[in-house]
Amino acid sequence: MASILLDTCVWGGVVEPLNDLGHDVTWSGLWETDPGDAAILAKAHSESRILVTLDKRKRGRSVIWTYLR
Repeated sequence: MASILLDTCVWGGVVEPLNDLGHDVTWSGLWETDPGDAAILAKAHSESRILVTLDKRKRGRSVIWTYLR
């Protein structure tokens, strides 16, 4: 299964169902502070996780899946 890092802006309610499906999920919303986009991206990269975030800078919202290796 996949190793996934959910950004703070992603609803934390999806963590448990994804874990139940066998994925290894980390949600940055549980961290003490939000380290910012660059640090979250670096963590996903260093742990070879798929990063799931909502890009609010574009019109509308889009889910971005980035597989980093």
